[in-house]
Amino acid sequence: MRQGNCSWVRKQKWRYLDKTLPASLQQRVEAHLAVCIPCRAEFAQAQEAMDALIAGKSLTPEQRRALQRSRTRLSLSKIAAIGIAALLVGAGIYLWRVQGDVLLARLNQRGVESTTLTTPTLTASPTAAEPSTPLVVIPPSEATMSPVAEPRALETPPKPAGTEARAKSPTTNSRPRLSSPPKRSNATFMKPKSTPQPAEGVVEVYDEAGNLIKRERIGGKE
Repeated sequence: MRQGNCSWVRKQKWRYLDKTLPASLQQRVEAHLAVCIPCRAEFAQAQEAMDALIAGKSLTPEQRRALQRSRTRLSLSKIAAIGIAALLVGAGIYLWRVQGDVLLARLNQRGVESTTLTTPTLTASPTAAEPSTPLVVIPPSEATMSPVAEPRALETPPKPAGTEARAKSPTTNSRPRLSSPPKRSNATFMKPKSTPQPAEGVVEVYDEAGNLIKRERIGGKE
C-alpha cells in the first residue's frame, strides 16, 4: 500500500514543487511526505536541483541523478505510449491487408445502396444532347418553298339514267299556273233589266242586242 502511494506521490513531484498542484492533492502529498523518508529525500534533491538551475549554479552529481531520474521516467512513459500507438497502427495495417478487400467491397456496396435509396436517377433528355453536326441557318430567300397545290374541281359520280331523266323533266322556268275561271261567252249573258223576269224554273238566253235566243225550262226544253 505504501509503494503504491510512493509511486503516485513521485509522479506529482514537479507539480508540487512548482505550486501547480490542487490544494486537496497537495495536502495528500504532504501527508505522505511526513511519513515516507525516501520520498521526502527525493523531493528535497529535486527542490535543490531546481534552485540551482534558477540561480545558474553547477549541479552536483546527486542533483543530476535526480533530474535524470525524472527524465528517464518521462521518456519511458513516452516510449510506452509510442509503442502502444505503433502496435495499434501495425494491427490495423495487418487487418487491412488481410481483410481490406472484403471490407472495401462491403463499404462500396453500402454506399451504392444508400445513394440508390436517397438520390433519384437523373436521365438526360434527348433534346439536351448537343447536335453532332453544326446547324446552318438558311435565309428566307434561299429556302425552298413547297409548291402550292392547284385547286381541282370536285368530281361528282355519275347519276343513274332514270334519276337524270326525272330531274330534267320539270323545266326550271315552269311555274304552276292557277286554273283561271271559265270565260263567259259574249253571246251568253243575262238579259237586261228592262226585260221582264222569266217564270220560275225558266232560263232565257239573249244576244248582245237583247234579242231572245233560247228559253229553257229546268228539267226539260220548252
